[in-house]
Amino acid sequence: MTRRRTTRRPIPRRTTPPRIRLSATTPRSTPAPRRTTPGTEDTGTEDTGPTYTDGDADGWSVEGGDCDDADATVNPAAIETANDGVDNDCDGVALVTETDADSDGYGVSVDCDDTDAAINPGAAEVCDGVDQNCDGTADEGVTTHVYRDADGDGYGDELSGTDACGVPSGYVTTVYDCNESDASIHTGATEIPNDGIDQDCDSADLVVEADADSDGYSESADCDDSDATVNPGATETLDGVDQDCDGTVDNDTGIEGYILATYPSSKTLQMNAQVYWDASELGSWWDESSASTVGEDVDVTLTTAEYGDLTGSCGVRFNVSEGSPARDWLCVGGSVDSSVDLDVYYDGTWYDESDIEVWDAGYGDGSCSAILIVSTDADCQI
Repeated sequence: MTRRRTTRRPIPRRTTPPRIRLSATTPRSTPAPRRTTPGTEDTGTEDTGPTYTDGDADGWSVEGGDCDDADATVNPAAIETANDGVDNDCDGVALVTETDADSDGYGVSVDCDDTDAAINPGAAEVCDGVDQNCDGTADEGVTTHVYRDADGDGYGDELSGTDACGVPSGYVTTVYDCNESDASIHTGATEIPNDGIDQDCDSADLVVEADADSDGYSESADCDDSDATVNPGATETLDGVDQDCDGTVDNDTGIEGYILATYPSSKTLQMNAQVYWDASELGSWWDESSASTVGEDVDVTLTTAEYGDLTGSCGVRFNVSEGSPARDWLCVGGSVDSSVDLDVYYDGTWYDESDIEVWDAGYGDGSCSAILIVSTDADCQI
């Protein structure tokens, strides 16, 4: 018997092109498939193929057939979702298993208006009062916030704000207008000082004080805005006026006076003076005589408060003794000098201001600030 000889042929390995799967973030080389030739052994040698990018990390590149490389649920191997208007498996057709009357790719179950192809979950919203993207809200994200501008000044009332498609007539996008009935009043308007109106809507009128006498001091700082010689920077003079507005008359230029060092008793005192006499002490009298005879007196009955300069060759003699009531005011050194008994001037003793009782009030009531300058000239001594 003759044996039959059998020979085995090598079966070539079946090879198929690989799917291209790459990193979603960093392109890398994709190994080429190992090539085999029927009847030969695989040596394990790999060829380097082209580089592709897989943007959504679903294992598919655009070159490999991914029709939306930004969506990992869309690629040639994906399972098609019906009636969502999306071609999940990249076969060029979205799966529709229900009615799609407007042929927009969205079935009636998800399309909020299946009679209008411009309305579906994938549509762009348009500001027209219609819900194009079927999210349940019309015009979201596409409106303009506007304010009513009743006076047409370009500024609206912030309390009237509303959303609209564009800017309707009579509305603006800028605020703030604190008076919608006056076009001259709004944020940024020019303020008119001292008119009691808040033109620029900053909650206050611009106050610029007047300077009626043009001395550089406004009325709030100037104690007499009708006299340019009176203001906080003026020089005080001996005139019974508070020139420097410090609240005290003639104090700034006060000159310390002296009662004559020696003089016979029972004689009038001779001096140069500015004197304020108190009209409330009716019947008081002063010697204002220029007579040459010492002691010659002239009675003066005071009916009103008076202020004046008493002058004479050696000053003025004024008698503060006989018949004089207490507290006839004598102004010395810028303060009020008064003695309960004014005849202290007749006792032949020299007194300075510290020895005299000082009253602390005001003109006619105890704070005379006019200056009494007592002569220190020996020729004027009596």
